[in-house]
Amino acid sequence: MDRAVRALAAFVLVLISAASAQCANLSDDSTWGTMVVNDTATGTLYVNENTILCTDTYYFNAAAATAVLRMNSSNIFLDCNNSILDGVDGNGYGVYITGKENDTVGNCTVMNYQYGFYAASDSNNSAFINNSITNNSVYGIYVLASSGISICYNTLYLQNGTNDAAVYGYNSDNITLYANMMYDNYLGAYIQNSTSIYIGNSSFLRHAKEAMRIINVSGGNISWNYANVTGEQAIQLGDSSLTSPGVRHILIADNRFYRVNEGVRLYHNSANITIVNNEIRDALSALAILNNLGDYIVNNTLVGLSYDFLVTNDNVDASYCNHLVENNTGTGGKAIFYSNETVVVSGEGYSNIEICGANNSVIRDVLINGNPTYRSNHVWIELSDNVTVINATLNNTSFGLSVFEHSTGFYGENITIYNAGGRGIAMSRVNNSLLRNLVIDGSGFMGGGEPYTEAGGGYIGIIMYSTSNVTVENAVIVNNSKYVYPKYKEISILKYSDTDLPSSNNTFRNITIYGSTQHFYHNETGLDNVLQNFSICRNSSAAGCVKWGSIDLDSTYAQINYSGLFTESDFVSLNSSEATLDLFNSSANITLDADCSPGVIYNIYRKEEFSSSAADIVANGTLYTPTRMSCADDYFTFGVTSFSGYALEEGTLNLTIYSSTDVLPHVPTNASCDSSNSEVMLELYRNDVLVANGTSHVEDASNLTAGTYNYVCNTTNY
Repeated sequence: MDRAVRALAAFVLVLISAASAQCANLSDDSTWGTMVVNDTATGTLYVNENTILCTDTYYFNAAAATAVLRMNSSNIFLDCNNSILDGVDGNGYGVYITGKENDTVGNCTVMNYQYGFYAASDSNNSAFINNSITNNSVYGIYVLASSGISICYNTLYLQNGTNDAAVYGYNSDNITLYANMMYDNYLGAYIQNSTSIYIGNSSFLRHAKEAMRIINVSGGNISWNYANVTGEQAIQLGDSSLTSPGVRHILIADNRFYRVNEGVRLYHNSANITIVNNEIRDALSALAILNNLGDYIVNNTLVGLSYDFLVTNDNVDASYCNHLVENNTGTGGKAIFYSNETVVVSGEGYSNIEICGANNSVIRDVLINGNPTYRSNHVWIELSDNVTVINATLNNTSFGLSVFEHSTGFYGENITIYNAGGRGIAMSRVNNSLLRNLVIDGSGFMGGGEPYTEAGGGYIGIIMYSTSNVTVENAVIVNNSKYVYPKYKEISILKYSDTDLPSSNNTFRNITIYGSTQHFYHNETGLDNVLQNFSICRNSSAAGCVKWGSIDLDSTYAQINYSGLFTESDFVSLNSSEATLDLFNSSANITLDADCSPGVIYNIYRKEEFSSSAADIVANGTLYTPTRMSCADDYFTFGVTSFSGYALEEGTLNLTIYSSTDVLPHVPTNASCDSSNSEVMLELYRNDVLVANGTSHVEDASNLTAGTYNYVCNTTNY
């Protein structure tokens, strides 16, 4: 910052001393004197000495790789005197410096070139001050292979083509950006392969991508900046390649970032980043640390929609957990807890709980009660073996509970997750673990009504990838996928990417799902995963349910969703024509709403084709008699051995008695019982004695002595 202030002071002094000098009108070469020389071969105007332009708008087209104004000496200044240089067609350079030192350019409006300003090839200690730079087709200011460049008090906007940046610095050291205003660009400041940068007291508004993208930079200070509304990160350090050099020794302090997609993302192979006293608020995500070493994160206020604070690693090395995280505040004004050593955590005063490289840790009796607007809290376990989570309630969270990256021996019990923004429970590269007694109610409720999209497919109750020997038992998954989109799942077992291991030998036991748009998704390659006592119901009333006793998921791909399965209170239908449902077209129990009063019987109709209404099944189906059926508590349950559409229709059961009026010692009597369901087993009783049984029609034709007789017709398989 001191270097930038000194450069500005020098520039102001020079302007004052030159205020009485004659101005150069670029449209009138008689005013140029020795200040400007025209290269007629290229059309470039060379600036040989201190020059003040006459205030005007100058329209100069430039061919590709040529400049309008080129600084031709070191230690000179160009004062545009509020003139406009307009390149019209977006080619060439506005102002060009190469191989000259200590040059200063100020008070210019430069627009419609490929590069507004260009400083390259050891144009050291040059400065661009108080300029307006707009609508250039690549970069507003491009700094290449130069050191000590100062960019101060400039306004840069509408460099908004793909990959355009307001400022791009490459292979340059000691770049200073101070007190600049950048808005409506594709990228704000993009610095790469450089050392010792300073970005301070600048504003970044409405960028399509990052406000600041910093890649392969060592040493720097990013402080007292303001960013509002960015499509990606306010600050991105490093890039997504695991083999890239990363970023080292950067101070990020006292910044304010609001309404950004993500506050700060520290990408792979970066290290020793200090993040202190920043406020990141109303971000989709606040702070993410991916495969970094030894960061210092203290006294920040973080509020995000997806997460406040996240440390995650692909490097399978617990040394990447060694960060110091203290005194940070997350959503709802609660503390962010992070530990990289064995710890016992309990209580309710936390926004996020993160365990990284901390074997044998215990999280018990915790309540994480997030803000319903943000839903950015979570419990995150990574690179940690034999961790226990027991008696945990997570309310209004984002990721709920996540167990990631080569953690083994995890045990979770009595876990309730309400209103998770994205997924309820996620497990990745985890083995030999057990989760039991779970309630996941309402995944997919982002603050502000905007959906969060989980990689691999949307809002999810439970997602597992690259897991083995994990058992999930006694789980109720309710009302997930609030927004009805096609790829939201209750349970996913999948191969996350081509580099991940497949998931194998996982068991889901006693799982009930209801109120969803997609119920199950399995995408693996011939490995064994098992569903036992797996139920899908229309809602928690248990009407409109289908329950499979056991399904071996050894196929490559299997899914069941609401376009392939209808579960309603009075019918259930599975689309047998969908190849992905083959595994589910097997024996199951169906439970439908019914009146179980005495004497009420039902006809069960089956339609081979997929049906979306009970009326269609009844009208076009055939009567079906299962081997197992019962009616109790107003639910009719029956077993099926193959799937299509099934529906109930209340049937009729008629008892008819005829007796002769002749006065005889023995009175001829005929009593009969009829059922509208020809498959129903009927039993006819006279005075509590069975006198006839059969299907469709049974009767008692007898000569009885005069007296009183009670007939009862029962069904035995209802």
